[in-house]
Amino acid sequence: MKLVDRIHVSISQKRKIPARVSAETGFYRLRKGRGEVAFQSSLERGFAQICDFANEVATIEWEPYTFVFEDLVDGTERRYTPDYLVELSARNGGRKFLLVEVKPQTVLDRIEEVRPPGLHARKHLAAREWCKQQDSIDFMVVSEKWLDAKGWANIRAIVDRENYRPVPRLKQLLARTGLLPASLGDLVAIGKSEGFERGAVISSLLRMCADDQMWFDHVLALTDATIFNFGGRRRVFD
Repeated sequence: MKLVDRIHVSISQKRKIPARVSAETGFYRLRKGRGEVAFQSSLERGFAQICDFANEVATIEWEPYTFVFEDLVDGTERRYTPDYLVELSARNGGRKFLLVEVKPQTVLDRIEEVRPPGLHARKHLAAREWCKQQDSIDFMVVSEKWLDAKGWANIRAIVDRENYRPVPRLKQLLARTGLLPASLGDLVAIGKSEGFERGAVISSLLRMCADDQMWFDHVLALTDATIFNFGGRRRVFD
């Protein structure tokens, strides 16, 4: 059964200053002087933070486009504005785009449980149907489940250390040739043997990750068994 038809996209007419729908509403300042992007929830802020961390993300825009479509359930013309448009550098050197809706998992579960598909599901369907007809653009809905699977906790920890200033001697110790790869537990032990506290070692390592001097598998929980190695961050979106 066809549920949507006559789908097209227009420039969003919504205000570029987000309405305060929750205490978590504001602007997230992007790294490397790329400006800022709006958010209206802690999840939207988390998504923006992950995009900011991901080196393959070229740009992220808040609510730039609106879908206009015919809802065949009741014959109504409807409008739907996804939360973000993300531009990615593809592995083949080209560009691709993601239209993204951010929703709590409990809300997504309710949307998916409704049969036949309810209004929110039909809005998402219109976006998916339109994207299928385009080149290099996809639609996705993300929740805290997706954020957590991408290593949101570790990404927050790394980004939070971007302004941390390691003690030069400790940084030189951790960057010593032949020391890595090594587990966090071993690195903490080495740091303590030179008089440095555990917290200083971890913060220094995370700052070096923020600077793309070293990396660890950020999608896994950070424990004493976590292995650190030289090199920059891995791709997040694929």
